[in-house]
Amino acid sequence: AIMLAALLAAPAILQAQVRESASELGVGSFNIGAEYSRISPDYWGKNLTVNGVSGFAEYNLQGTHYGGGLAGEYRLLTDGASDHRRETSILFGPRMVYRVHRFYPYVKLSAGMGQFTEDAPANQAGNHFVLAPAGGLDYRLSRHLFVRAFDYEYQFWTFGTNGLTPHVLSFGL
Repeated sequence: AIMLAALLAAPAILQAQVRESASELGVGSFNIGAEYSRISPDYWGKNLTVNGVSGFAEYNLQGTHYGGGLAGEYRLLTDGASDHRRETSILFGPRMVYRVHRFYPYVKLSAGMGQFTEDAPANQAGNHFVLAPAGGLDYRLSRHLFVRAFDYEYQFWTFGTNGLTPHVLSFGL
């Protein structure tokens, strides 16, 4: 009788394991958000910082503790002292996430185009290729709401002989 009960129960137990394993493979999610950004532009002076806004979109495949996906962002940074000094970028690339409870630390590597505008002689003004390794931390407030605690990006612009390497720190929802 015990052997018969075990044989009858085995498919239900195995089926439950299969469903659980299938859910561990990943569930896709699409996230959009906005950030406040502060940049050290590496061009107009060492003590100058520029403020701006960013918008981002991400598609993630998340397993139990880790996942990956694609991220894209648009950033507009303007110097408050001069409306003609501006850095704008559109970047896309892969993103890796590791979940620890409600914390989602991530790294990403984005590439795209940046536009540099200034009011001085415009020998470097125009469009440039941008490569940007980055990392940050998202915190899940609820099932559908995340807070971007911080996003730190180190950008490499193809900009003259020395390049341009601004640092960007952002946070938002």
